[in-house]
Amino acid sequence: MNMQEVMAELSATITEAKTAILATVDEHKSPSMRWITPGLLSSVPGSIFFLTSPASRKITHLRNNPSVQWSLQTASLQKIINVDGQARIHESPGLINEVLETVASRLTTFWKVNPDQHSMVVVETRISQATLFNPLSGEHKQASFSLE
Repeated sequence: MNMQEVMAELSATITEAKTAILATVDEHKSPSMRWITPGLLSSVPGSIFFLTSPASRKITHLRNNPSVQWSLQTASLQKIINVDGQARIHESPGLINEVLETVASRLTTFWKVNPDQHSMVVVETRISQATLFNPLSGEHKQASFSLE
């Protein structure tokens, strides 16, 4: 799979599932997982984005260890995608607005947990590896990419 194919699969899966699981590494070097509302920006191929509070635990985790893994799946389980990458935290108002426009309709829970609408950052995951698995057919595809 090339990056364009990976991004097409991610886009279709995010459109269907609307959420994904993000794993970070906590202060005890243990995995920590949570549901996230991801988005893709066509202007930045090779990355997955999400919004969060700058005071969230995941931001603390990412400042100490930017390695992350995403898990996305369709409701039918015909497609499971795992993505590894490196996270970067952005505070740019322009990027925050761009990601917000992409995912705003799916942020109901986010607004309940993070009522301060003016306090948010964007987390970008640059994709280094992606694995696509179809349990029904047994199809398994993997791709690795440079994080230049």
